[in-house]
Order: sequence, then structure tokens, then C-alpha cells
Amino acid sequence: MKIIITLALFIVCSSITRAQSVQDDLQKIIEFRKMPSSFQKDTLLIGTQINLATTYNRLQKLDSVRYWLWESEKMLTKTKWQRGWGFFYRARGQYYVFTLKKDSSVADFIKSIAIWEKDKNWRQAGIASARLGNALLMDLQFDKSLFYLNQALKTFEEHNDYFSQANTLNYMSNVYRSMNNYEKALEIHRRVMQLVAKYKLNPQLIEYKHVATSYLFNNMLDSGRYYFAKAGIDIDKNPEKINDNFTYNRLSEFFDGAGMPEKVVKMANLSLQLAEKNKSVAYARTAHEMLHKSYQNLKNYEQALYHYGKAQQINDSLEKAEVSLKLTQLEMQYQTQKKETQIERQRAELAISKQSLLLNESKMRFLNKDLLLQQALVAQQNADKKRKEAEFKIANQQQKATMEQLTQQNELTSQRQTRNLLLASIAFLMTLAGVLFYHNQSLKRKNKEISASVLKGQTIERKRVAADLHDSLGSTMSSLIYTVNAIDTNKLDEQEKNVYRHLKQMLDTAYNEIRLLSHNLLPEEFEKQGLTEALRYFVRKINQTKTIQFDLSIDPNLGRLSPKIEFELYSICLELINNILKHSKATEAKINLSKVTPPLGRSAVAVGGLNLIISDNGRGFFDNESDGKGIKNVKARIESLNGTWHIQNLPDGGMSSEIVVPI
Repeated sequence: MKIIITLALFIVCSSITRAQSVQDDLQKIIEFRKMPSSFQKDTLLIGTQINLATTYNRLQKLDSVRYWLWESEKMLTKTKWQRGWGFFYRARGQYYVFTLKKDSSVADFIKSIAIWEKDKNWRQAGIASARLGNALLMDLQFDKSLFYLNQALKTFEEHNDYFSQANTLNYMSNVYRSMNNYEKALEIHRRVMQLVAKYKLNPQLIEYKHVATSYLFNNMLDSGRYYFAKAGIDIDKNPEKINDNFTYNRLSEFFDGAGMPEKVVKMANLSLQLAEKNKSVAYARTAHEMLHKSYQNLKNYEQALYHYGKAQQINDSLEKAEVSLKLTQLEMQYQTQKKETQIERQRAELAISKQSLLLNESKMRFLNKDLLLQQALVAQQNADKKRKEAEFKIANQQQKATMEQLTQQNELTSQRQTRNLLLASIAFLMTLAGVLFYHNQSLKRKNKEISASVLKGQTIERKRVAADLHDSLGSTMSSLIYTVNAIDTNKLDEQEKNVYRHLKQMLDTAYNEIRLLSHNLLPEEFEKQGLTEALRYFVRKINQTKTIQFDLSIDPNLGRLSPKIEFELYSICLELINNILKHSKATEAKINLSKVTPPLGRSAVAVGGLNLIISDNGRGFFDNESDGKGIKNVKARIESLNGTWHIQNLPDGGMSSEIVVPI
């Protein structure tokens, strides 16, 4: 109980301390801005602004982080303070971690490491390496993450920095837990506890919640509950006290692995509430992904679809925010440069005006003296005066020409700068478009791989079900038929013989239907010879029953199709034929499969395709059949092939289904 109270007081004090740190830094910034301009004043101001951004990072107030980083970057560009860039890149790299800009965060941390190594500041380089390792963990690059974390740990061990060792080990435990290597994660947690005990470090370095999750994943439930209790948490009664997205996510994974989707939903919802409260888009996305998976396992597809959509919205919004931020920065840089150019031009014009004024004053004094000296010579004075006036006019014209030339040069300079800025903006947008196009192509390739895996899984499952029907249920039916055949009918009266004959007929019918069903799920002809032979074999088997006669027509030039198209078309045929057998009350049916070339103006098939027509002479199609599961399955398969389906009742009775699939 004392440990719980101590931890609670520490958390409250930590929050108060961070809030006080923000107020102190803001007050320092106000005081530094009042100081006279100097390099020392600029470095103090930049350092305080970066420290404030780091504090806001911990508080997850990302808008404030972005503002103070932008202010620091402007000043660093002017001051050329190299160590300041080291602090800046490290702080901005951490900000990119929280906003899921993985590549940007890695790039900034690498720049920070290079600056500190050049400056021979081993501790700052180690901190940047540790945070780079943590950033690479966010991108699931486990080997690279461990490389930089081990590099940082080696640096801290060489200089006996036990506090930084513990922090780095905590990062490493996160990597191993993300790799599902919870045995190694637990080993590292124990090293942290040994460091804290041996060197009397701050007990807060022991992440009891993370230690507890490591014990859980090592199947040590009692130890896990013990360390959760040390953190003041009962995961069954008060999981909301965890108040940590990372731990919620780990618990969600544990319960998911234990096959407990209801508890996964509970933990993921708590994580989502905390992420929305703290405006943490990274953890919100992870929570939506866990809820999507759990609701799928619970077969609550409506909620699964909702959370999948939310996760995608977060990804889209993050990409849009990145583009908007870059455009805003470019616009601000352009406006700042434009204003600076205008100020420089105005200064030049003012200097020229001052020079002209001084020149004019000098000439006026000269004329007055000359006028006093030549009062007796009026004629000569008039001649000199005319000459001076002419010279004055020429000088004014020359000055005007010079000013016009300077104005034109300034305008040309401004136009060149504007053109260069626009060209840089266009190049950036083109690069961004290329990156987006590349990611889009990657997603398309992954979707194709998933579709192929689903098709393969469906085929394997059909084989398994067909084999089970044939080997297990088929064998049982054979044994029943053999047992019934062994009955001596001579000892039965007439009524018992009728029952015997009826029972034998039912067993034979059931045995034949099981064999037909096991074969139709995925016949050998389908795998060996393809769709055409599988349909022919299937129709022959149906026609042998003499209930409905099917007429099968297949284009002789059809050939083999892709496995996905053949599998889906075969499944569609099975479903529609089954509907005819069950519901149509028809005596005849037709199946036609052919290649088609579309007429101009029709957009159903762009280059060429397949035309599948299945018709019968039965009672036709009724609207109340549209809600059936079989019809929905057919629609889903046709949509997966990007095809179209047209159903109509025939004038002479019966129904026709026309399916067009592009190839």
C-alpha cells in the first residue's frame, strides 16, 4: 500500500513539475527576448525554446511542439549555432516519432548523432542513438533498432552513466517485447532493477507495468499480477488505472494470444479513450487496429469495419497534415524573403535620396558664393548661371536614369527569387507525388498477395472438407449400408421388409449425395484440367439423376484462366445450379460460357472478358430471394472479379443469369 501511495504521489508531482517547467521556460523566453541582440542571447533563447518543445513532447501537445521547433529553426538558420542544431534535430526527431513520420524521425536523429560525434560530446551522441533506436522500433526495424541501442548502451557503460544505461535498457525491452521475445525482455527488466538497487537510482526507472506484461507473456501470471499491484493496478478490477497506451496495447496482445477477444476489446477501448484524451494519433491508430481484429474474431463485422475505417482515416489525415505543414512553411519563407527584399530596396532608395540631397545643398552653396564674387560682372554672371543650370539639369537627368536602373535591377532580382522558390515548390510537390505513387503501388502489390493467399486458403479448406466428407462420413455410411445388407430379410414380416427397403434406399441416396458433395467441393478435374472439365464432370453427375437435364456449352477456344477466376466462376456455378435444383422446379437448364469482345460504348469490359449465362425453364426469380446467403455470396464473388451480373425472368417462363467478367 505504501508503494502504491508513493507512486501516485510521484506521478502527481511529475505532472506538476512539467507544468511548472513549461511556465519557467515561457518566462525565460520573455526575459531573453528583452535582452540586447547578441550571440549569447540567441543561444540561450534557442536552447530554452527547444527545451520547451521537448517538455510539450512529453505532454503530447504536438501543436505547441511544432510551433516552438519552427521558432527555433528560424533562429538557428540565422545564428549558425552548430550545437543548437544537434539539440534541434534530436527534439524534432522525437516529435516525428509521435506524429508517425518514421523516415523524417530517423533522418533527424542521424543528423543529431553526426553533430554530437563531430563535437566529441559522447553523452549527447548516446542519447540521440538511444532515441534513434526507439524511433526505428516504431518502424518495426528491430535489427537496426537494437544496433543503435547497443551502441548507446556501450557508450554509457564506458562512462559509468548508470541512469542512461537504465533508460536505454528500457528502450531495448520495448524492442524485444515488440519482437514477441518476452523472455529476453524480462531479462533486461531484471538488469534495470539490479541497476536501480545497486546504484540507488530513481525507482521510477523501473517500469512496473512493462515488467508485469513481460511476466504475463512468459506465462508467469502470478508475477505479472504482483508487479501490476506494485503499480497500483488490478488488471481485472481496475484496468483503467494503467493509464498508459503502451501497456494497454501489450495487454491487448496478451489477451489476443490467449484467445480472449472480449478482454482485448476492453483493453483496446481503454487505450483508445486515453489516446483521444491525449490527442495521440499513433496510439489511437493502434487501438483501432486491435479493435478491428478483435471484432472480426467476435464476428461483429459492423464494428470491425468501423474501426478499420477509423485507422485508415488517421493514416490519411497524417499524410495530409504533413503536406499542409510543408506548404505553410514554404509560404511563410516566401513572404519573409519578399518582405526582406522590399526593406532592402527601400533602404537603398533612402540612401540614394540622402546622397542627392547633400549634392544639391553643396551645389547651392557653391552658386551663392559665385554669385557674391561676380556681382560686378553681370553679363558674365548670367552666362555662368545659364551654364550651371544646364549642368544641374544634366546631373538630375543622370540621377533619375541611375535610380530607374537600380529599380529595374531590384525588380529583376525579386522576380528571380520568386521563380526559384516556385521551382523548388514544384520539385517538392513532384517528389511528394512520386512517393505517394510508390506507396500506392506497394499497397496494390500487397492486396494482390493477400488475394492469392485467400484463394489458396479457400482451395486448401475445400480439399480438407471434401476429404473429411469422403473419408469420415463416407466410411460411416458405407459401414451402415454393409450392416443393413447383412440383415436376413427372410425372417421379417411384410411391414418390416417395407421398412428395410425404404431404409436401404435412403442410405444409398445419402451415400451418393455425400460422395457428390465431397467431389463438387473441389473435384480432381478442377485442379488437373481446370474449370472446363470440372463443369463438364459436374453436369454429367447431375444429369445422371434425371431430375433436371442441364445443357452445357463452353467456348472451345476458352483455354485455362487464372486460378482466382476459375475458382470464383466454379463457385458461382455451384451456387446458381444449387438454387435451380432447390427452388426453380425446372426440368431443363442451360449453361453457356464463352469469351466476348465488347461493343463500343459499353464499359463493363474494357478489353475483353468472359460471358457466363445460366438459364432454366422453371418458375422464375422472386424479389424475396434477393436476401438469401447464396445470392449474397454470388454478388461478393462477382464484385471481387470486377464483373457485372444481370438477372431477368424469361417471357416463356424461367430465369436467366448473365455474368460478365473482365480479363
